[in-house]
Amino acid sequence: MDAAQDPLIFNTKALNPSLGVLEYNRICPYLDGTIAEVAPGYMVRFHCDIHPPSNQWDRHWIEGLSSIEECAELCESRDDCQASFWKRADGTCWIGHTRELANRPVPGYVFMVPLEHSTAELERCRTGRQECEDNKIQLEADLRGQCEVDKLTLQSDLKGQCGADKSQLELDLKRQCEVDKSQLESDFKELDKKYKDLLAKPKGPHSGPACRANLVTSNPGPADDGCVFTLGGAKFKVYYTKLNDPGNWDIYQGGIASFKACADMCADKSNCARFAWHSNNAERWCWLRSHGGAIVPSATSPWSSFHRVY
Repeated sequence: MDAAQDPLIFNTKALNPSLGVLEYNRICPYLDGTIAEVAPGYMVRFHCDIHPPSNQWDRHWIEGLSSIEECAELCESRDDCQASFWKRADGTCWIGHTRELANRPVPGYVFMVPLEHSTAELERCRTGRQECEDNKIQLEADLRGQCEVDKLTLQSDLKGQCGADKSQLELDLKRQCEVDKSQLESDFKELDKKYKDLLAKPKGPHSGPACRANLVTSNPGPADDGCVFTLGGAKFKVYYTKLNDPGNWDIYQGGIASFKACADMCADKSNCARFAWHSNNAERWCWLRSHGGAIVPSATSPWSSFHRVY
């Protein structure tokens, strides 16, 4: 992190309780005790519901960060930082002066302890990296030289072969064109019949009237229940405040900027059969799954379900 962007010195953002909760829930309890790379070559271990012993941290908190990883990354460039921890209640970051854990659980905190590397390990890493860089430079030089030789040889071979291939290709294309034309005419007739048969079939369970034009940018409301909107080539039917089976969202579940961003993500994935969004439009949590698209929701829920129309 650039010192000029250090939020301890330059901070204009307010405390963010909702971000504090979202980030805490993203790590705890499922990632408790795991190791993550928060910056290139910089690893930390997450500890849920704990912080350092009392009086072992900087009394000036840091606010305005956008993630727990940013809080962990602060220690990389600070001599006074042995570890850092995130406060769920208000989304603030705190600098610790020890890597020891408190002697009892402290709910609502995520403690991030950097992993230490021995001097020998670091020296071996530097040596190996330099050897890799040297080999890369030599390999690139060898490849450039060989590429020029191969290029000249290929140009000569292609020039001679091109004339012979051109005449034969023109003859082959002319013959193939007649065959393809006949086949395409036959295929068109068959597809046209299938298309007309599909139009004659009754519509599926997710049919409905078109939604208002600005639904995806202004968020769905009660009046949009039952309508169908199109986004990114995909169609979705709105089941406002209805969700029968809230579990097993196997494609994605996480925070996201807006309802449109959540809908775009599902539209871009061919295996996304449906997505869910909180009806108060404030949770900003997106849920995607690959199954259950044929279900017609009927149970009242604080979440709304959006089913892809095939």
